[in-house]
Amino acid sequence: MITEAQNKEIHRFFKLIQVREQEIYDEFYDHVVSDYESQSFAESGMDMKHYLQHEFLPAFGGTEGIKKIIKSRNRHTQTIYRAQFKSNFRNYFRWPMILVAFSLYLIFYKTFQLFEVKEVFLWSLILATGVPILLGMAGYLSFMINCKVQKKPYYSSIKNNGVLVHILIISWLAQVPNWLKILFGEDYLISSTPTPIIMVLMSIGLTLMVIVTLAYLKLMRQNFEFKLSTYEAG
Repeated sequence: MITEAQNKEIHRFFKLIQVREQEIYDEFYDHVVSDYESQSFAESGMDMKHYLQHEFLPAFGGTEGIKKIIKSRNRHTQTIYRAQFKSNFRNYFRWPMILVAFSLYLIFYKTFQLFEVKEVFLWSLILATGVPILLGMAGYLSFMINCKVQKKPYYSSIKNNGVLVHILIISWLAQVPNWLKILFGEDYLISSTPTPIIMVLMSIGLTLMVIVTLAYLKLMRQNFEFKLSTYEAG
C-alpha cells in the first residue's frame, strides 16, 4: 500500500500536468499505484516523485502525450454523445414519437390563434432554452460540490463535459429573436394578426426547438452524473 505522503505526491503531480477529469484521473491513479507496487519500485527505494517523473510520464509520451490522451478521450466521448443526440432528435420524426411532434405543432398553432403571438413565441423560447441550460449548470455545480465534499482532487468528468457541450446548441437557439430582429426589424412579431403562413412557420420553428431540448434532456438522463460514481480511486 502506498503511504499518505505518496498519495499526496500523486495528486500534486496530476494537478501539475493538468489531469482534471474523473475518468482519466482514476485510470492514471490506478495505473500508478499498481505499476509502482508490481514493479517493486517501492522496494528498490525509489520515491514516488522520481517514479512519476522518470517512469510514469515517459511511458505515456510525456506531458504532451498525456494531453493527447485526454483530448482523444474527450473527442471520442463527444462523438458518441453527438450520435446519441442526433438519434434522440430523429426519433421524434419516427412512429410513434412523431405524434408528440405533431401534437406540439398543433399546440403552438392553436396558442398563436388564441393569444398574443409575440408573448407566446418569446415565453416558449425562454422555456425551451432556459430549462436545459439551468439544469446543465445545476448538474455541473452538483458534481463539482460532490467532488469537494468527498475531497477529490478533480471537479469534472469527461462524460459530463461531453453532455454539457450540447448546451451550445441550446444557447445558439436562444439567439433566434436577435437574429429575427436583425433580419426583419423591431416589429417582426408585433402584428396582432399574423398571416396563417407566419403562424405555421413559427409553430414549426418552436416545435423543432422543443424537440432539440427534449433530445438534449434525454441525452442528459442517459449519461450525466450529478454525483460521483460508487467507486473512485484515490
